[in-house]
Amino acid sequence: MLRISKRNRERLQEVKKLDAFPKIAEDCKESSTSGGTASVTAFFLITIMVIMELVDYSFSGVKYNYSVDKDIQSKMMLHLDLTIAMKCRDLGADVLDLASATVDDSEQLIKEDAYFVLTKEQKKWWKKFHNLRKRGSKDSYREVNKILQHPLGLASSMPPRSASESHSPKDACRIHGNIPLNKVAGNFHVTAGMSINHPMGHAHVSDLVPRESVNFSHRIDLLAFGVAAPNVINPLDGVEFITKITDKMYQYFIKIVPTKVKTFSVAIDTYQYSVTEHFSKVDHMNGKHGVSGLFFKYDLSPISVQVTEARVPFGQLLIRLCGIVGGIFATSGMIHIFSSLIYEAVTRRKKLTANEGIIAEGK
Repeated sequence: MLRISKRNRERLQEVKKLDAFPKIAEDCKESSTSGGTASVTAFFLITIMVIMELVDYSFSGVKYNYSVDKDIQSKMMLHLDLTIAMKCRDLGADVLDLASATVDDSEQLIKEDAYFVLTKEQKKWWKKFHNLRKRGSKDSYREVNKILQHPLGLASSMPPRSASESHSPKDACRIHGNIPLNKVAGNFHVTAGMSINHPMGHAHVSDLVPRESVNFSHRIDLLAFGVAAPNVINPLDGVEFITKITDKMYQYFIKIVPTKVKTFSVAIDTYQYSVTEHFSKVDHMNGKHGVSGLFFKYDLSPISVQVTEARVPFGQLLIRLCGIVGGIFATSGMIHIFSSLIYEAVTRRKKLTANEGIIAEGK
């Protein structure tokens, strides 16, 4: 048997006096239907809101911070994969930036003969990919927050042609590869004719290309900058334009934003971009000058974005849960008291009215 000394009993009595939750004797408690209803409703609301809070806690959020980009020495990779409805021998592709650095297609890019018209399976894949791209916004830098939200059931690359569908002559040129770029404004372009360098710059020998073979219908499978972020679809991925006009100039004005991404599963330094499109027909006779081809004119933002995956701290979750439980209990108690007072007041008034009627009849 546990024995408590006199000194300990005195200490327990002192602690008992500090009880901030005085108990009510059972004989003084009175249960009611309205009280039971209020209690059941309160417990139901507490359960629903606690579950909602726990579900919200299980999902992470995204925090954005902004700072000046101080990294000016490193290179920026351009990842490219596009198909143009022309022969490879009739095309030249290179990069020219404000630092007067030139990269021609023979150094970093791979040109190979391809088919521009897709097979039935490839068209089905391309339609899914195109619709997925349209869900995003071309002018948004925040598509990177969908790194963990890539839909399932879509392959990462276009399915290849079968052997039976590869007998016809190839009518297009696929240009793909990775190009290191200086972190300054520049221009990547693909035009008719091979490029040549000269003291005044560079030019493309387009006079040797037959006019009837010039067609800059194109399809962009990939155009990204920096380290490839998993499951991110860039604004120009899935773009396709088909034209029958030979002298057509396609211009894409790209604004690049350095981005640092840190999630619970990956940490990368990459780049996001927005794009503005401008297409025009080259007609020197009517004053519409230019060069037919594809022109990707890019510039960098001086502001860097830090995207961090974050979750509500566990301590804050406990505070919210305590607030939910205590708030609903306190609110339901006050509502029950007020409703009981109103009910008693109405009932008492009805009884007084009935008694006054009986007294009047007796007189």
